[in-house]
Amino acid sequence: METKIPNGKPADPKAEVKKVDTEKGAAALKVVTEKPVTVQDRIGQAEKFNVLSEKHRRLQEKDVELEKFVLANENNKEQITLKNSAGKTVDIVNGGVVAEVVAMLRAKVSTALKQTEEQILTFKI
Repeated sequence: METKIPNGKPADPKAEVKKVDTEKGAAALKVVTEKPVTVQDRIGQAEKFNVLSEKHRRLQEKDVELEKFVLANENNKEQITLKNSAGKTVDIVNGGVVAEVVAMLRAKVSTALKQTEEQILTFKI
């Protein structure tokens, strides 16, 4: 809710005074008050936070699994199997290709982890 005020001081201590430009180019002060937070709002935010934290946990697990895959290298005898929804599969046995695919997967997981960490650190319940 926005309320214009003449003296520049908000009546509500939680309100924020912002300087805005009007249509005529003159500056005016407005009070911007936040909508009161309800129990349902907090519960909804907590549920979103739980989903976000679960996503972060799964990404951490995948990062560890990929690291173990790289460490368990058996002299370029790795294999990756791709399977589509129709059940068709293709095996990739070329060590160089497998290494590139794993490196790309690790980079994507690392990027996603950083994004979820940032979201978690800035999340407001």
